Amino acid sequence: MDILKKLMTLADGQVLYKDLRKRISETSVAIIDDESGQGDTDKVWSADKTYNELSSKINEPSEEGTNGQVLSTDGEGGRSWTTVDISNKADKENTILDTTLSRGRSGNTGTGSFAFGSSVIASGEYSHAEGIGDTGRGALGKADHAEGYQTRANSGSGSSAYGAHAEGHRASATADGAHAEGTSTTASAEGAHAEGGTTTASAQYSHAEGMATTASGKYSHAEGYVTKATATAAHAEGYTTTASGTYSHAEGMGTVANHAYQHAFGSYNIADPSTASASNRGNYIEIVGKGSASSAKKNARTLDWNGNERLSGDVYVGCNDDSSGGTKLAKITDIPSIPIDDTAGSGDTDKIWSADKIVSELSDKADSSDIPDISGKLDAPSVAGTTGQFLSLNTFGNPIWKDNTNVISVTVPVMANSGDTPRYANVGVNLVRNRLSDKSNVIGYNSATEKYYTSLSYTLNSSNVAISIMILPGAPSGSITLFITDVNPE
Repeated sequence: MDILKKLMTLADGQVLYKDLRKRISETSVAIIDDESGQGDTDKVWSADKTYNELSSKINEPSEEGTNGQVLSTDGEGGRSWTTVDISNKADKENTILDTTLSRGRSGNTGTGSFAFGSSVIASGEYSHAEGIGDTGRGALGKADHAEGYQTRANSGSGSSAYGAHAEGHRASATADGAHAEGTSTTASAEGAHAEGGTTTASAQYSHAEGMATTASGKYSHAEGYVTKATATAAHAEGYTTTASGTYSHAEGMGTVANHAYQHAFGSYNIADPSTASASNRGNYIEIVGKGSASSAKKNARTLDWNGNERLSGDVYVGCNDDSSGGTKLAKITDIPSIPIDDTAGSGDTDKIWSADKIVSELSDKADSSDIPDISGKLDAPSVAGTTGQFLSLNTFGNPIWKDNTNVISVTVPVMANSGDTPRYANVGVNLVRNRLSDKSNVIGYNSATEKYYTSLSYTLNSSNVAISIMILPGAPSGSITLFITDVNPE
């Protein structure tokens, strides 16, 4: 191995003369002068001169080294081959550690643990701690992980407790699988997760996030600012909301959902006053708050478990797409009351009779045995009639109120209809033709089918009226009572 020749071959074009390296590119003229010495910065030695000078300064080993040895110097120009023990050195490309790795470790050392930083503690088996530690803080349990500033991860001492994770600034995860991150957060139950600032997740699999939130019910979730989810699977979000009922949900500002399955939203609602426990239903399924502060709570709407809805405002219908406009539905209190006066008579349109007076008057005017029972067979019109009107049918079979009180009735026989379509029959009714008016109407009542219908038409003859009657499919033989209304008096 020709060490001197290798030293003469320099990758960047430098040449070596005495104790000074000089780049050829840094001088405009390089004069070879083997007589030059120290101080002659514009001259260089020839290769032969340089080789001889170096040979006199460096003593090569007399023998070739073996595989794995390195060349060492005695500080006076003498060199030799040396064997170096590298069995405890890490391979920079494939490092495998069988024990622990430490820098700045404090306290006990866990098997297979990693500690790196300042006063860090990794005392749990296979634990990991990095950053800045403190007494009683670090990765203290099996497979725990603590990083940042004075964080604490301690999954516990049970055989199945491991894997707590704390990171950030004095975050603390102190249960199996718990996770705390951020500033002064605490996850103290199995699988709990706390993140943000001063949040607390203290029940199994609970989750607290944001600022100063608390999730203390199993599987609960609190998020936002100073929210609390204190019951099983409860959810509180927003600003200072509280979900204390089982499976309840509170959102918005200052809202409270204090009974099972309840939903409260808006701002500062009045809580459900029910005395039932938080795990049972209260009075309401849903409450919408409209309060302005904790000292000024109000409800805009409630919906109870019977489906009854109560509003503090009005209801508008037919609104625009942006909810503007529309018609306000009137309240009962907006409708003027009509006084009851049994002494009122014709022309008193602003008064009404009592029910007793109405029954008495009708009893004097009609024989109930002459009027068929139409209960359950004819619906009343959608609007109320006025005094003296009677119930009739229009040509479409719809009930209407009629003004004229002149009504006559006649019963006519009909034959059975064994077919499956309506059949029509013309019958003659003895009636002076001048008793009919252009408003006359015929209502038929079939006692066999207990159905009401109107005639399709009537024809005026010299001495009677021919009326077309509809016989329904399957109707047996019987009779039809015809009520002819709006007739002229005799």
